[in-house]
Amino acid sequence: MVDAALRTRRLLRELATRRQALGLSQTIVAARMGTSQSALARLEGGETDPRISTVERYALAIGHDLALKKPRPDRA
Repeated sequence: MVDAALRTRRLLRELATRRQALGLSQTIVAARMGTSQSALARLEGGETDPRISTVERYALAIGHDLALKKPRPDRA
């Protein structure tokens, strides 16, 4: 089974990649989230263990949503 911390890092990396692809700065996204740019940088850098609500606010701030899906058998 893939470690939960590793899955979280992968998710945050994907969110950061999408943020950049949308041309959004950390400052803009942080403001949308109601946090600071430095806090978002720490989040993206894997320096924190975020709550699900924080990750959800990040996703919403870049126009995305979080969804639950069943893992593939080879990734369970």
